[in-house]
Amino acid sequence: MKKYFVAALLIFCGVFSWAINRTQNFTREGFSMNTLIRMTVYADSKKILDDAYDLLNELDNQLSMYNPSSDLSKINSLSGLEKVNSPLNVIEAVRDSKRLYEITNG
Repeated sequence: MKKYFVAALLIFCGVFSWAINRTQNFTREGFSMNTLIRMTVYADSKKILDDAYDLLNELDNQLSMYNPSSDLSKINSLSGLEKVNSPLNVIEAVRDSKRLYEITNG
């Protein structure tokens, strides 16, 4: 009898916490990194989805090979011609890519 009481109590607590702590799902669709994307988050507000979408677009603007104004495209097109100032994360991505290229023999 005691274990049924404990099980019922746990189920009640689970249902009660779900009712109190309801989260919503938010979805956003768009085009980034040269592909269609759909992002869904389960949260209390849409802000986390907007922040994630903004970060994805920021990375796309920095690392896209298809966008001629991205930092990576500028590095590629001006290689050996002039110095390109780029954010640290772009330089680290290029460095890591080169290291992985060498480790895997291309």
